[in-house]
Amino acid sequence: MLDSDSATPPIFTPASSSAFTFSFSLRHGSQSPFQLQGSDTPIPSVESGVSTSVSSSSRSQNLTPTSSPRPSSTRSPAPLIAISPSPDGPAATPSQSSLGVGELNARIQDIQLSQRAEPLDMSGLAAALPPTPIPNPSQSPSTASTQGEPSRPPAGRNRRSSSRVNLLPHNVRDEELPHDRFHEPAFQQAFCDAKALMGGLAGVLASSTLHVEPDSTIHNLRQEAQTLATFHCSPTRVVGLVGDSGVGKSSLLNSLLDVHGLARVSNIGAACTCVVTEYRFHEANNFAIKVDEFNQEELRRQFVEMVSNYRHHHFHSPEIDNDGDRRHWEDLAKLARDTFSVMFRGRFTPSSLTSGQENEVVETLLSWAEERNRIPGDIIANTAEECSAKLMNLTSEEASPREPAAWPYIKKISVSLNSHILSKGLVLVDLPGLRDLNSARRTITERYLLNCDEIFAVCSIGRATTDEGVMSVFGLARQARLSNVGIICTRSDDIRAEEAKKDWRGERATKIQELMDCVSAAERGLVEMRERVSELEGFGDDLLDGEEDEKIRLYRDIERQRIVVEDRELALQRYLILKRNALVSSKLIEQYKTQIPGGNVSVFCASNILYWDNRNKTPSQRAMPFLTLSGILDIRKHCISLVSESQMRLALQYMQDKIPNLVSRIDLWVQSGAGTASAEQKQAVRTSLDQLEASLRQIPLPNVPTPGSVPNTGRNINHWTQGAIKAGDRWSGWHHMTYSAFCRAYGIHTTAKAGYHNWNEEAIETMAQELSDPWSTFEEVLSDTFEVATTFINEGLDSAAGHLGDMPEGYESSVLPLYYSLTSLQRLVATEVEGLCDAFEDRAEYVNSFTADWPMVNNPSDLRTNALSGLRTAFFAQGMEETYADANRMSGTGSDARRKRIINGRLAEQEQFRTLMRRFKTEFGDLATQLQTEIQGKLKERLDVIAGILDIIRSDNVAEESERDPEFRERVNGEIQRVKEAMGEVLAVARDGE
Repeated sequence: MLDSDSATPPIFTPASSSAFTFSFSLRHGSQSPFQLQGSDTPIPSVESGVSTSVSSSSRSQNLTPTSSPRPSSTRSPAPLIAISPSPDGPAATPSQSSLGVGELNARIQDIQLSQRAEPLDMSGLAAALPPTPIPNPSQSPSTASTQGEPSRPPAGRNRRSSSRVNLLPHNVRDEELPHDRFHEPAFQQAFCDAKALMGGLAGVLASSTLHVEPDSTIHNLRQEAQTLATFHCSPTRVVGLVGDSGVGKSSLLNSLLDVHGLARVSNIGAACTCVVTEYRFHEANNFAIKVDEFNQEELRRQFVEMVSNYRHHHFHSPEIDNDGDRRHWEDLAKLARDTFSVMFRGRFTPSSLTSGQENEVVETLLSWAEERNRIPGDIIANTAEECSAKLMNLTSEEASPREPAAWPYIKKISVSLNSHILSKGLVLVDLPGLRDLNSARRTITERYLLNCDEIFAVCSIGRATTDEGVMSVFGLARQARLSNVGIICTRSDDIRAEEAKKDWRGERATKIQELMDCVSAAERGLVEMRERVSELEGFGDDLLDGEEDEKIRLYRDIERQRIVVEDRELALQRYLILKRNALVSSKLIEQYKTQIPGGNVSVFCASNILYWDNRNKTPSQRAMPFLTLSGILDIRKHCISLVSESQMRLALQYMQDKIPNLVSRIDLWVQSGAGTASAEQKQAVRTSLDQLEASLRQIPLPNVPTPGSVPNTGRNINHWTQGAIKAGDRWSGWHHMTYSAFCRAYGIHTTAKAGYHNWNEEAIETMAQELSDPWSTFEEVLSDTFEVATTFINEGLDSAAGHLGDMPEGYESSVLPLYYSLTSLQRLVATEVEGLCDAFEDRAEYVNSFTADWPMVNNPSDLRTNALSGLRTAFFAQGMEETYADANRMSGTGSDARRKRIINGRLAEQEQFRTLMRRFKTEFGDLATQLQTEIQGKLKERLDVIAGILDIIRSDNVAEESERDPEFRERVNGEIQRVKEAMGEVLAVARDGE
């Protein structure tokens, strides 16, 4: 390290060569040579004590000094910096020294620090950047162009060849895809080849006028070939982003969608995410907004609750002596007042809620709601800015004091747009937090989360480990036995070097200081270069020999030094961000891994500022280290990976079953026109095929079992009620303020003394334990039933295929393609039935209704959650909802005793458990009937397709159609043989690695 009293700190000014010798002017006239070498050589340390903070913008932009021209009498006779080529070798050409993105990242990561003043090669970094021109001597460094060559091109050189890098900004379609079989290049090529074959086949089928006849077989076959040629794997997976207002969900969504400013926060700071907002894919380049409003009955339930809350606070607030209760009712009253104020601007006053009877107030409000102008159900926006403005109008308060706000009437918004991440089959959903005071919106969020394929609790990284919103999401996950829950920490860039150094201390603090010193050294070098340029410019045309060349070199070196400053700032920022990301992630995983099955908690850290500050930077190679550091690319890749397994299954089904089925039917069409069967033979084949079809339509299906068919369910209403009473007695021993706090939270709360408790879960614990084993037995029976259903279908199709042996002489050529067609359909129908059963057992993709009196159930998994969990929206908690509300209205002397009497009285009612079980069996019966109907419908649909296939052979019209144009039939036959051969190769590649 240079002695601060004797030497000026080194100034790094990398040029276009891979190695330079730098001479630095020392204070006492001596010189110390520094030579740039390899990128993994340690950066020399410089004096400490420099205060540095990291922000998203480059500090070098603020380092341009102001300098007045010196009079000629005070001129410095010699330059401060002399640059000469290294004796180790000639300068590298741009093509030799340019780096790819991976190398650039690696070099930033591999920066080593040392106490010794050793050389560092920064030219490799500069080589990855767009070339810098030699500015006009009269042009200042700040206005010099940043494109062109770093030096004058040789005579006769084509200037267009000077571009060494792609100057386009980052393209999300170029991002790294998940490492899975579906995204492997070989599989994707096979998939594309299969679609190309279908395109060629559709073209051949269209080469005759037969395809324009709507009743012709070729017309239908050609349409199907065209459909297969444009096939897309588009399974839907729903990713829910849930978090409290202000944590950055909207900004995160904008980054993931790669659409700046689409979802945003209003100018007055009001949150715009009180409404569930889905983002779905469509191919058009516009934005389609669909609004789903609350119906009149749903509004009535909300109005009743809010009016009751406001009136209780208005009439009984003097009696409330508990600070927690007082704040609770103040918040609820404010929610009611604020909501009605924006719903009925110009008509509503707070006195409207207290004048007259409560039911009269509700009816008046409902009549006002009925008189309003309806929100358009479908809205089109042509630009992201227009869409954003329309979403703002829908989800936040209008600027006009006379116009009512729309958001209180809206249950859900769907936005369809052309976004890369959505094109993969994803639906991204912006959800309000689970702590919303509006119970209707909280219920919507909870029910939606239960049906998401992946859930991310979003929070700010600064308070991630204490965020109550994250705690509530994992509390729900634990109760519902969800394993698909992760965390996204936003604002990962919000970290200051000085603060981090104080917080971390030790080796990490030392590392931070060294990186800060490197930034400061590079900045000082940049300042000195600019000062020297200002000095030379001050002399105008009165320059000494060599000073004009020095000034030109300095213009070029200033741009390179600016890049050095930026890279060193990135190295510091990278260290700070990644280190904190790792620390916070490990704490979160440790904190929440025991709350979900399997303990696999995915944690991502993101910076929307880093992403958008560098999203459009050119060239894209220069932006990539920043975009990678933002974390957005990793989240996007993870979300896309959620769809990969389903896409793989659909792609294989497409190549293995759908294409062979079509090819076999076209082959049958060709054969039907090539035969010379007699009338007797044709009648015989009709009889044989009719028997085959009749056999297929007699395939039996087992009935879906119900919980009532499982013996020894252990249902003991009295025992369950006693368990609930004992739980209530335990809570009654708590301090009255603690008890009151749990009532206000509807039984689910955490206090320092009592810890976390879910009263609903504890009240039904006895019932849940006694039903656990019978339910597991039932799930096994259910799974066996599904296997039996698939077996019945397969055996029925196999049996029917046996009739092919009865085909008369002359039809041998039709037997093989007919067999192939039947077997491919057999696999398709078995897959479809399996999919129906999986959806029935596990989880439906989407819930269409959130606000029924009872939670909507889509499958046994939902049913188990509703019957045996303590969620706010589960059966038992719904039955307790009004009881908690009644207890919360108690105030004044003796309120604690009255509150406990209300709760315990409800727990002692056996009818609550009887109602729960009746609901349980009714819901399951409905589900079983629905599944039975869907399986039968799917089987009938496929049997109708088989009937159409058989008609190709047994119909005289088809035979006449095939005989009409022999040349066309031969073309089709030749194309079919080509497709069969090519598909054999395609399937060999596609199946490789299975």
